[in-house]
Amino acid sequence: MRILILGGDGYLGWPTAMHFAMRGHEVTVFDNYLRRRIALQTDSEPLLPLPPLPERARRFELETGKHINVVIGDCCDHEYLLKAVQEASPEAIVHYAEQPSAPYSMADRSSARLTLENNLGATFNLIWAVLEAAPDCHIIKLGTMGEYGTPNIDIEEGWIDINHKLVRLVGKRSPRLLDFGSGFGRWARAAARAGFQVHAYEPSTARGAESVDEFTLVHDLAEIDGMKFDAINLEQVLEHVPAPLDTLHQIRAYMEPNSILRIRVPNITRSLEGPEIWRVWPYDGTHVHVMAPFEHLHGFTPESFIALSRRADLRVISGLRFAFTHPKAWFRERFEF
Repeated sequence: MRILILGGDGYLGWPTAMHFAMRGHEVTVFDNYLRRRIALQTDSEPLLPLPPLPERARRFELETGKHINVVIGDCCDHEYLLKAVQEASPEAIVHYAEQPSAPYSMADRSSARLTLENNLGATFNLIWAVLEAAPDCHIIKLGTMGEYGTPNIDIEEGWIDINHKLVRLVGKRSPRLLDFGSGFGRWARAAARAGFQVHAYEPSTARGAESVDEFTLVHDLAEIDGMKFDAINLEQVLEHVPAPLDTLHQIRAYMEPNSILRIRVPNITRSLEGPEIWRVWPYDGTHVHVMAPFEHLHGFTPESFIALSRRADLRVISGLRFAFTHPKAWFRERFEF
């Protein structure tokens, strides 16, 4: 594989280059010696002198017989970086080309500006260079979370095992989820990619799903008769059914004692433009309205929806959100997917 390593003179870039070269890959390293210049300016040079990149590559080849191409240039110079990408024709780019020191980035305005312009500019130029010269190339962006200061979470070392909040709320690995009224299956697909074992129920065979490779699609509830789920999703369903309370009672048959039921419905007291109250009621067929199109049989306010939930013997365990957002966008925001 042809691999281009940006920041190839660094303490991560050079070992990465040697590792890939030893495995038989065609490696090119690209660097502008920014880290070396900063080390000189701040009296923080390494204890042992480091030879420049061409000399490093020469000695490595003498010892191993493996060749590493060297390009000295600045990633913030788009034309030069573009030329390097064109000549290397990489299949993968490993991007280390950033100023990595958090203390330096906060030392004064000059160092803060250099860090910001270098790190963002290099990444910006890389994206465009790949788009223009190697659109099939993979970009592997590596860096430190502490680069611009300490975030408000612990900085983990090594691999991080990530689960979104709904999985943790359910309390088990690979929980089973029923997407009741799944439509085109977009929410079901997002849930499957987040670690759920998903069954999606959509009564309309005409609507169906765009793809069912990642979850099980059913059009008849008889196909899931007797099954229990750890989580059930109703994404804009209750406003379409004739009897919302009966639907909630029906869904109970698929719930375990501690199952999580997520429900989202439109809020008829909120407009698309902001919090102003709807002025046209009932719908007059001409104005933008939450009840349009006519397939919405019911309208909910936060108060009426909570009252309906209580009538169905459901207990609210987290704050409710009534907003006009795409289901996947809500899922990512709410559950850190």
